[in-house]
Amino acid sequence: TRATVAMLAVGPEAARDLLDRQRVAVVDRMRELTAHKTHPGLSLAELLATDHAIAHLDADVRWLDAAALRVVDLTDRMT
Repeated sequence: TRATVAMLAVGPEAARDLLDRQRVAVVDRMRELTAHKTHPGLSLAELLATDHAIAHLDADVRWLDAAALRVVDLTDRMT
């Protein structure tokens, strides 16, 4: 609810822009972590921690995509 209200407070265009920029940042971090997994000598603990971080970032991307669709839907309903 707080995220929705905050996004609507800045307006739908700004909300979509914010979500898009956040998505780019998250995907960039996922790429960095994926590349990190190929380093030789990576311990099992480091590999598992990296996989864990990537999984969380993947969930963030899915949430950002869903939030962007909801902003569009809510904007359409309001107009």
